[in-house]
Amino acid sequence: GKLTLSVPKAVGRFVIHPLMMAFFHRYPQVDVCLRLEDRPLDFIDDGIDLALRITDTPSPGLHGKPLMPIRHVICATEPYLQQHGTPYTPQDLRAHCCISLGETPADARWKFRREGKSETVQTYGRYAANHTAVRLDAVKQHLGIGSLPLFTAREALAKGDIVQVLPEWEFI
Repeated sequence: GKLTLSVPKAVGRFVIHPLMMAFFHRYPQVDVCLRLEDRPLDFIDDGIDLALRITDTPSPGLHGKPLMPIRHVICATEPYLQQHGTPYTPQDLRAHCCISLGETPADARWKFRREGKSETVQTYGRYAANHTAVRLDAVKQHLGIGSLPLFTAREALAKGDIVQVLPEWEFI
């Protein structure tokens, strides 16, 4: 049969799509329509069989089940850090161009935790983007320090295209 799966764009690109070859080998009788979308859904009108969303509270009338934690990391390129300096504390980020989600003013307030201590910093940046692949690309172009889901940053970190900033602090 056919399965229509709706997922957030970044999750689809970086998490679900890479798994499809193995899925098709394991389930040769299933066809998949993968819809990458970041919008509210009507399962009936939109013809959706299954949806994945990044949320703490599912929409009314829907049942949610946690699948995985979404860990965020703060990243930059070596050339950016060589030119602008490496931050050693969250407060040091105030002196940097930070690339945030940009959907609300709160997205520029980054929260960190270390050894039970929480710290919030109001960041500033000339560029914000509400898509993780765009933020990753902006970081790789040396535009600043970006907050990224680890699933988005993992490959670029492994290749050495970007480095983690403040690795001893958990981004919350």
